Amino acid sequence: MARSFQGVVAAFLTSWAMAGSAAAAPAGVGGDWVFHVDWGQLKYDMFCHLADDGGKLTGVCQGYQGNVLNVHGGVDPASLRLSYSFSYMQYDLTVRYDGTRDGGGGASGTITTATDPGLFNASPPITLSDQTQVWDLHSQIGGIKPYDLFCTFAQDGKAVRGPCVTAGGPLMKPEGSATGNKVSFSYTTELNGAPVRSQFDGTFDGDDGMEGTLSSDVGGTGTFKAHKR
Repeated sequence: MARSFQGVVAAFLTSWAMAGSAAAAPAGVGGDWVFHVDWGQLKYDMFCHLADDGGKLTGVCQGYQGNVLNVHGGVDPASLRLSYSFSYMQYDLTVRYDGTRDGGGGASGTITTATDPGLFNASPPITLSDQTQVWDLHSQIGGIKPYDLFCTFAQDGKAVRGPCVTAGGPLMKPEGSATGNKVSFSYTTELNGAPVRSQFDGTFDGDDGMEGTLSSDVGGTGTFKAHKR
């Protein structure tokens, strides 16, 4: 690798069906958001990394099926609005989030699309760093269906941290360390009431890539590859 971790990732997680990129979040509501989505029988968390440019919002979110969505919208002291478009079974759909901001910095409101309406409640943004970077991790481990993680990471000295989310899954909070072009991080989830730990040990491959090995309390060992968004 030509450059050190510090040179490649000025700050090292993250936030649903097309590729995109989010700029570093300036002051305002920019940062990592978790949207708790309620479509009746379907409930899940949507994880987004948003940039706020004077009230204009842009960014990327991970959808229920693991797809990455390009989102845009607006924000003011009283309201927050987001929308994205995607294709489903040869239909082009647009989804709109219209919410009211609360005193704690979050928002809640309604979701409209071509099908039944839904509800959402969004947590206040988490700002890790002015140069937080967004990564897609593609993981494969024996006995488990391959899965993707949508993450943003920030660095504080040798320590790295930031949230990750899988398709339709809960938010994970990995923590780890980086030295030179080596990085290591782990997180713990819950399966049938028992804690399950996953460990990632990787090497940066150029400016925008990462790959390595992973191990889990379920499934044993495997590999992962990642690219910076």
